[in-house]
Amino acid sequence: MKLFSFVLLFVISFSLSAQKQALYYFDKEFKEFTGKFPPLNVMGTKGKFEEEVVEKFGKSKRQVYRFPLNSGLIFDNTKIDNFITGSYGIEMYFKYDDGSMLLYNQILGDDLANKQGKYVHLVTTRNQKTKKVNIFIDGKIRFDFVDSDNQMEMDKNAQVTFFADSGRTTTSGTVAMIKLYDFFIDTP
Repeated sequence: MKLFSFVLLFVISFSLSAQKQALYYFDKEFKEFTGKFPPLNVMGTKGKFEEEVVEKFGKSKRQVYRFPLNSGLIFDNTKIDNFITGSYGIEMYFKYDDGSMLLYNQILGDDLANKQGKYVHLVTTRNQKTKKVNIFIDGKIRFDFVDSDNQMEMDKNAQVTFFADSGRTTTSGTVAMIKLYDFFIDTP
């Protein structure tokens, strides 16, 4: 039994170590936590870094990024060879000021007004082989579907844009965490 447990633990550890994660907590401004990935770029007007208590991360103040109207952040996948070329996951912890201008307002549905001004935990993930997409809000699956038209496929030349969309008015807000994964997330 001990040998089986050790082998299972080794296999799990080995498979997780092959997976990549880019972690942005904003304590190093736009730099990635481990330093292995490029910093995020600003889209539109640059916001400011503030300190606040974010309950998910404890009771101490931490640095967050406050983005203005029509602004956002960009993860440039072209700067990293083979980071996201198949399955992926994107996780964010953010709050918005105006739900009617939020890019993700269809996902929040009935919770749109209730969550305005409060942090939302959003996870979007896509399996390259099955084309399955899962979208979780605050730990609960909100949508799951098959992306048969490959609308959510990402290749190595993609840029991932958060909170802003050129040609569209978008909300201001605050972000405390962004994580990008090169694997599919079945449960948050």
